[in-house]
Amino acid sequence: MTRESFLTSRATWILAALLIITFVPFLGETLFNTKGEPREAIVAVSMLQSGDWILPVSNGGDIPYKPPMFAWIIAAVSWLNGGSVTEMTSRLPSALAMIVMTMTVYGVMRRHTAQSVSFMTAIVLATSFEVHRAACNCRVDMVLTMFMVCSVMLMYDRVVRGKTPLEPVTVLLLSGGVMTKGPVGAVLPLAVIWAYMLFQRWPIVRTTLSCLITGLLSLVLPAVWYWLAYRQGGEEFYRLVMEENFGRLTGTMSYESHVNPWWYNLVTLLSGMLPYTLLAVASLFAVRYRAVPGGLKTAWNRFRNSDSLTMFMILSLAVVFIFYCIPSSKRSVYLLPVYPSLAYFTVLLARRLYRLSPGVLKIYASIMATVAITAALAYVSIIIFKPEFGGRSTKLLLEGLACRNAGLTGVVTISLATAMALFTLRAVFCGTGRAAFRRVVVMTLLLYWSFSSVYQPGVLNSKSNRGLAAELAEEGYGEEIPLYGWCSDRLIRFYTINFYLGDKVRAIQAPPPCKAVTLVGERDLEEWNRRFGDRFEARLIRNTGIRSCDIRQNIMLVETCPK
Repeated sequence: MTRESFLTSRATWILAALLIITFVPFLGETLFNTKGEPREAIVAVSMLQSGDWILPVSNGGDIPYKPPMFAWIIAAVSWLNGGSVTEMTSRLPSALAMIVMTMTVYGVMRRHTAQSVSFMTAIVLATSFEVHRAACNCRVDMVLTMFMVCSVMLMYDRVVRGKTPLEPVTVLLLSGGVMTKGPVGAVLPLAVIWAYMLFQRWPIVRTTLSCLITGLLSLVLPAVWYWLAYRQGGEEFYRLVMEENFGRLTGTMSYESHVNPWWYNLVTLLSGMLPYTLLAVASLFAVRYRAVPGGLKTAWNRFRNSDSLTMFMILSLAVVFIFYCIPSSKRSVYLLPVYPSLAYFTVLLARRLYRLSPGVLKIYASIMATVAITAALAYVSIIIFKPEFGGRSTKLLLEGLACRNAGLTGVVTISLATAMALFTLRAVFCGTGRAAFRRVVVMTLLLYWSFSSVYQPGVLNSKSNRGLAAELAEEGYGEEIPLYGWCSDRLIRFYTINFYLGDKVRAIQAPPPCKAVTLVGERDLEEWNRRFGDRFEARLIRNTGIRSCDIRQNIMLVETCPK
């Protein structure tokens, strides 16, 4: 279809509205409660404070581990917000990237398959757990995924129409990927389209040259930044770039980072595709297993003769998955580019079950409706009865949920999800499998609304250190009184407290040569005394009794001075 028909289509605007309502309004409800989010956000804080948009220094002396595209977007959004970097402005780039990616997948797919398939693929993609989680986090991975997926989808659209992947928009998207997390942002999309072109019987020389030229052009703009950053950061910057981009791939990093076996990727895909993993598992009991005539040869021929979109999705899944099995460092977010393929195959599975086993769809709908109703009943029970049991973490969780003021928005989202769950159960008992599946997809969207507005903030806000940061600020720490932070692990910082104090905590590897106030973990204090006790005295000001969400130890405030 033409661009005009895409923009004027009612389905397009409905999808865009659903995505905006699902991902944008609740971004600021959950406080920073892990080290990953404030670590990224603090780079934007230092950009706005220092005016250094090339290689800003944060935490008293750290240069960024990644290229600055993500921090640039946060800083730009925060500048529009009056220069204040908040949870909302820090996460908004990820949410917008998710929306752009999903709309691009939908827009390209509707050219090559039925609109109902492309629309449902977009909804399944948006409601997959790993995708939703990444879209609501202040991390670079969703922005990187947007650049990679959008570039490869547009290249696929061009190749299907008999054109090479080289065009200005594609080059800019690939450049954006490189500027977000390094060369992988261009290498992986080009590897996917290169493999697809070969399977479509394009000449290998023409295919390789077109992909190579596209890749080289996409490195021009990033090369400018790398040159400017090297002039500013010197050898320290060079070592960091080599370690993060090549050391991580080859397993030669100076420290271990998320080291996992290859099958870890399979486990993360199964958990990341929830709740649709349940549908796939249920469908296994409806399949009649039998040997495929011809075995692997027949399966290979079916793949070679499949339609262009299916072949492209299979190759996208295979190339990305195999690529990320190579490095020893593996994380669930690395595999985000495969989720459009998984969403597409989930929709194909559902359409097949429409015809062959509608009962499986009803079973899946029943499970999801039960989950929604149970979650609502459990939340109401916790608010009313305020139970206390379990360890400290469980009590904090229950207390957080009990004290969570859902407000009108929370009441509406929970009520809508519960009502839709009952409506889904009605379709299970009185309707068709197709009706049950359509309703459960809508219910899943509503369940995410209540999850983001009530359940998640209630559980996670109790883990945040924002309250302690506010206390320290009231006592003058970070402004009148310089504040330092020391961790036994040289790679860890008090990121959350530093963010809420506006980048006023100076990370140190050794005690400052003068009298100073330092944040130290309860267990780390013993290591501090072991390393520096013969030269520096550490006087305990107070044990805050608050667990750091960065180093997972109780936070101690100590005064250190040379003996």
